[in-house]
Amino acid sequence: MPWLALTLSLLPVIVFLCALHALDTYKLLTFRRILIAIAAGIGAALLTLPLNTLTFRRLGPTAGEWLGPIVEEILKAVFPLWCIRSHRLGFPIDAGIVGFATGAGFSLVENLIYIDSVPGGTPVLWLVRGLGTAVMHGTTTAIVAIFAITGIDQRRRSILATLCGFLIAFAVHIFHNSELLTPVEMAAAMLMGAPALLAAVFWKSEQTLARWVSAKLDRDIEVIGMIDSGTFLESNAGKYLQSLSNSFRPEVVGDMLCLIRMSAQLSAQAKGNLLRQELGFEPEHDPDLTAKLNEMQFLEQSVGRAGRRALAPLAPRRVRDLWEMYRLAQG
Repeated sequence: MPWLALTLSLLPVIVFLCALHALDTYKLLTFRRILIAIAAGIGAALLTLPLNTLTFRRLGPTAGEWLGPIVEEILKAVFPLWCIRSHRLGFPIDAGIVGFATGAGFSLVENLIYIDSVPGGTPVLWLVRGLGTAVMHGTTTAIVAIFAITGIDQRRRSILATLCGFLIAFAVHIFHNSELLTPVEMAAAMLMGAPALLAAVFWKSEQTLARWVSAKLDRDIEVIGMIDSGTFLESNAGKYLQSLSNSFRPEVVGDMLCLIRMSAQLSAQAKGNLLRQELGFEPEHDPDLTAKLNEMQFLEQSVGRAGRRALAPLAPRRVRDLWEMYRLAQG
């Protein structure tokens, strides 16, 4: 009976998570990454349990009702935020899926505890619990992850954007724990509100991703063509590079030019594979990829930190650019 209760309570979450993954046109997340996110959510729940118990005992039920959601949302967000900071996620849709998977893992433990505390519950009760609490946990963590990666991607203050995501997550969580609605009404509100919100975000993300891939691929190919044809130095970017010869040695400026070409080549290769995936083809395997990445690392070391900063207008290293290099390195 407990396994039936757990299955019914988690069934809506599993279906919702599969639906979110189906919305991802490029399928950039592996099944292994999603499973790791679920495991991270389980770990966060196991860590939260003693902390919430201590809060209730020391500060009382009222403080626990307010501090509990804050502690839970912070711990749930650790894994998605780590993935973003380490450039393992590059787009809001991927951050949302990882965030929701982490919240789903968290709800797994919470629902087990709830089922154990209500041994006489009915299947309807367990299903309602899954529709309400589990969807809430997944949605709030997805919101935090989406705000965090959007703030970084648009060069806003990432801390401010992440805090905005946390504030929304706290508000949704506290509202869910309130008694303003009955459990059935709250489950219905979560079931209708969460898919609508995340679907809108994912749809916008898909549009942004498609435009970015197409536009930046054209720019990368143009840069490679100008360098190979010898006309790059006649462009505005080339004139800026020549102006750096007043501050850097000629051999360093030469390495800068090689670095610009290598960065554009790897960037174009990454986006070409994205387009192939969208069309249903397998990404092309490059046997020289490791050598290219090593060469790029050597060029970056040769140019130095000051050189990379001076080169930023020509070879920007935004979170998406770093992330696509990581995707290439992972094959």
